Amino acid sequence: MNRGFTLTEVLIALAIILVLSAMTLPLLSNRPFSAQTDGARAEMVQIIRLARERSLAHFKNQAHGIKLLADGYVLFQGSDYATRQVDYDLPIKLSKGLTLSWQLTGSGQADEIDFFNYDAKPNRSGKIIISAGDTQSVINLNQTGIIE
Repeated sequence: MNRGFTLTEVLIALAIILVLSAMTLPLLSNRPFSAQTDGARAEMVQIIRLARERSLAHFKNQAHGIKLLADGYVLFQGSDYATRQVDYDLPIKLSKGLTLSWQLTGSGQADEIDFFNYDAKPNRSGKIIISAGDTQSVINLNQTGIIE
């Protein structure tokens, strides 16, 4: 009596393994993107809070802000990016594969958020979106400068 598997049994087991692998692959493929966007979001939230806190504390007796770019952003010192003090720029580049977009309302340049002294309210509020593939991480900045 031979013990073992027939060719049909082996092929059926292999087919089941392939189907299960194909079903789990999409779940695993978005995980790195999600980790990337979440990490970039956390970093950007800290930089936005830093700009607001510096303005609120009258750090160097200046306003502070964030200039948004497609592949990163810049923390700057000054009432706006055009008249900033370039020596104090802190540019942050997003990791490869990440992009930045925004949907902001308010006054001033559409691609920058300026926090002014005393109340540290931003000139713009809305959404900042960090994307990688089909994965997005959103930062909601309200009119008082708080991230929701």
